[in-house]
Amino acid sequence: MSAIRLAVWSVVCTPMIHAWLRLLDAVLGKGTSWSVVTEKLLMDQLFWGPTFLLAFFTFVDLWDYLTGHRQPSSFHPVRMLREKVLPTHRSGMSFWIPVHLFNFAAVPSHLRILTISAANFIFNIMLALRASSSGTSPPSIKLKQRSARFAFPRRMLP
Repeated sequence: MSAIRLAVWSVVCTPMIHAWLRLLDAVLGKGTSWSVVTEKLLMDQLFWGPTFLLAFFTFVDLWDYLTGHRQPSSFHPVRMLREKVLPTHRSGMSFWIPVHLFNFAAVPSHLRILTISAANFIFNIMLALRASSSGTSPPSIKLKQRSARFAFPRRMLP
């Protein structure tokens, strides 16, 4: 099931990544000067990274719910952000910063989506391994059990 989930996620995320790279080029230019590369890197790490991971973990939770592996009452957006998205983003920086430095500085603009897609394929495999290792959290993160749980109103349940 993880392979199917990864394949579906790859189909969903590739157009989003392409749109993000085009937006960066439109706003910051297609240049390879260190100032442009640094600005793109900062924008990517500050805005796209957390947004991408929030979308990924939401997708995983939704997938698990639709395939019957999770109850809707186990969806905690704030906890997801705090315990999954931000720690994964922090650890992902060691992967993405070198990739983006190379991509923004050395790869022609029209080929960047290929570089990022290849790197993203590797990163998605790492995310899928983390997601399947212990629920949807990275292995180093342990979810805290709390008595108060988020519950969807009855009218939202199928």
